[in-house]
Amino acid sequence: MSLEYELQKYPKDIKLSDNPFGSSYFVISNRVREALTLLAGNSNVEFLPVSILNHKGRLASKDYFIMNPLDIVDCIDQEKSGVVWNAINPNMISSCEKFVLKEDAIPENIGVFRPKFMLTSILIRREIAAKLSAPEMTGVFFVEPSKYTG
Repeated sequence: MSLEYELQKYPKDIKLSDNPFGSSYFVISNRVREALTLLAGNSNVEFLPVSILNHKGRLASKDYFIMNPLDIVDCIDQEKSGVVWNAINPNMISSCEKFVLKEDAIPENIGVFRPKFMLTSILIRREIAAKLSAPEMTGVFFVEPSKYTG
């Protein structure tokens, strides 16, 4: 099916969620940004402004951000996770059988961070994730490390 057909089929599907899915970046609404700023403790996170265009190419919102956590924590239990190292970059994990964290390696004052060796992933403490998963937040979901497959 063509995009044009889909647009004709659902011409009024224009509502934006708080976490639009489908990007290689973690895009969030200002509402999520404000909540994270309050909940994330001393986490070092930058929020880069993004404009969202609707299906007609018109500005739908300027109220979105790319969330970029700058804190990197060496918290993956490599042995228990069964990691497979990247053949091109030996400092990156390509995949793992399961995702096991060394909880004691994560500083208590950091709520949002990237795990060392898996820098494309973002980890958020459970208590923060629970608050961000409130019914008024749309499109926000999290995967427990024990349920991670990749």
